[in-house]
Amino acid sequence: FFKYATLICSIFILLLINNNNVSAATQGFYSRAVRDSAGNVRFKWSLMGKAGVNATKIMKWSSGEPVYCIEPGKDYLDFSEGGYNYTDNQDSVVSTSQLTKDVLRKLKLFSYFGYGYGNHTDDSWYLATQLEIWNTLVPGCCYITSGDSALIDSQRTEIRNLVNGITTLPSFQNGNYTQVVGKSVEY
Repeated sequence: FFKYATLICSIFILLLINNNNVSAATQGFYSRAVRDSAGNVRFKWSLMGKAGVNATKIMKWSSGEPVYCIEPGKDYLDFSEGGYNYTDNQDSVVSTSQLTKDVLRKLKLFSYFGYGYGNHTDDSWYLATQLEIWNTLVPGCCYITSGDSALIDSQRTEIRNLVNGITTLPSFQNGNYTQVVGKSVEY
C-alpha cells in the first residue's frame, strides 16, 4: 500500500528498541507520513536542500519497530517485504570515518532517549530523534519547514540533555555515604 513512498535513508539504519545496526539491504521496511488526527500531513522538513518533503516515520515490517536513517538526502522507493529498492545515485554525505565509536554511541543514545523513552510516544519525538541524528552527522542539513518547529526544537533539546546527562558523574560534595539497596541517599 505504500508502493512508492519516498523518504531519505541510507543502507545503515539504527533500531530504536534494541539499538542494533541493521542493513536496509537485508531487512523489510515501510514508511508513512506523520499525520494529525484528521489525516493531514503534520510536518514537512527540508533535507539536504530539498524543501517541503513530508516528514515520515520508518518501521520494520516484521516487528513494527521504528528505525532511523543516518544518511540524509538519499531517496528510496518502498522497502517492500524482503527488499530494498534504492533509487538515488548521489554520493554519500556521511563517510564511514565519521562513524567513530563515540559518534555511534551518541547516535544510539539519541535513539534510546528519543521516541519511545518514557512519555516520548508522540510521532513528533520520532522526527526530533531523526533530526538530531542527521544534524549530528551533517550539521545544519535538515530542519522542520512546516508544522510546530518549536515543539521539535524543544524535544531535540530534551534528547540532547538526556544524552549529555548520562555522562555526568554524580556528586556527593566530597562526602562519604553508605547506600542501602532500595533506600535513597540524602546529603
